Amino acid sequence: MLQILTEQNVQRSIKELGRDDVLISPDLDGISFLDFSRRELAMTAGQAAVKAHAERLKSLALPPQDYAAIELLRVAPRRDADAGPPLAKVTVLPTPHAGSPALAAQMGLDETRPVTVDEVVQAAARLHGRGDFERVEVEVRDVDGKREAVVTPIESAWAHSRLRLGIELTSDFADDNRFTVSALHVVPWFNTWGAELRTVARIGSNRSLGTQLWQPVAPGSSWFVKPALQYDSSAADLFEQGRRVARVGFNMTTASLAVGRQLSNWGNAQLGLVRRVGQARFLITPPQDAGSGHFDERAYFAELQYDTLDALAFPSRGAFMDARWEWGGWGSPNSSARQSAVIGLKAFGRGDWAGHVYGEWAKSSGDIAPLQLGGFLRLSGTPRNSIDGRVVVLGRAVVARNIGQMPTGLGGAVRSGFSLEFGGAFDEAQRIRFGELRQAGSGFVSVDTRFGPLFFAVGSTRGIGSTLYLFLGPFW
Repeated sequence: MLQILTEQNVQRSIKELGRDDVLISPDLDGISFLDFSRRELAMTAGQAAVKAHAERLKSLALPPQDYAAIELLRVAPRRDADAGPPLAKVTVLPTPHAGSPALAAQMGLDETRPVTVDEVVQAAARLHGRGDFERVEVEVRDVDGKREAVVTPIESAWAHSRLRLGIELTSDFADDNRFTVSALHVVPWFNTWGAELRTVARIGSNRSLGTQLWQPVAPGSSWFVKPALQYDSSAADLFEQGRRVARVGFNMTTASLAVGRQLSNWGNAQLGLVRRVGQARFLITPPQDAGSGHFDERAYFAELQYDTLDALAFPSRGAFMDARWEWGGWGSPNSSARQSAVIGLKAFGRGDWAGHVYGEWAKSSGDIAPLQLGGFLRLSGTPRNSIDGRVVVLGRAVVARNIGQMPTGLGGAVRSGFSLEFGGAFDEAQRIRFGELRQAGSGFVSVDTRFGPLFFAVGSTRGIGSTLYLFLGPFW
């Protein structure tokens, strides 16, 4: 497709050539547009083609002093191009789904003071960076000594309703094999105020269906309300001293309502309430006195999120943090229940090397452990989710090197690397000592796919053993 489109442009340009134009055509036979390893040959061919037109090009050359003056202008520091009057009026045109007030608010222009052309262009680039618009056009005109600007966003044909499919796969090549097919549907600009509707569905080892609406409280406002409803169904194994003793199935419906504020383009803060209603039942080897357990949890929560990562799958710069506090709420049978969790990640990269340092801490005063450890990169070599407690601590460092590239269409970067991990679970009153944390690590090879990174790994936990892993995902 690229070759066809490029060739059409080339032929159109050739037809427009005049007798004063010079066409230079390097001999690139045998060099395709993907032959990056043969770039030196392409450059040599370009130099030879230019030399063949040396006499014709000499007639276009400038005297040395004129060329030096042009070169000085080219490399000189850029002067303010907006030497005229400040803008008196900025008009943002609506699109089929986005209203003018919301678009203007998201551009962030302060129309109570004069703004320059550069400020309008930067604001338009900010709007284009949302990914919902094919382009954002800016027209500036001077009328009767006053300067006006018209901003015209052009919606992308595919952006208003986006569906993304993915696969999540994990296996320890033994008795823990899980497979989930996921779908994410996003409707940006659900209304002219800039609301966004997200729906997620999963089938497989984890089954869920949920939807949430981010609704600004005013057109383009940073403040929002977020109602959400989700149904989940899954199974989990119970462990005693590292041995699997039972399996429990869960069905749960969760409803929540939050009020929050978007913090620029790097995070958000939320306050809200949540209710979870469900049932747990033993699927394998239940105790003699066990029955189906119904639960009804009601709680208030506060959450702060920070995200500047350049990629979710294998970031090389930026940071991520998620801190959530939850406590027993209205009509709750256990109003003293408390849960807290903090997760942080700092990515780094240099040349072909990239990686991250990661930490998490969670504490619960209720009957359910806040987090579980075990599995790939969560004490690799330990059975998945086999370690729990009222207090959970995990830290790791991951380093990988880019060692190659898959053929176009089959995948992306190929990396090899390793991880160093430590973590443990403790009772609420137990003091955390570094010497009591479990030590683990892994070595892996990964390939970027459209569903996320695919890992082939071997992990080991000191005092427990080693495990092979196949891990794919997540994809958003």
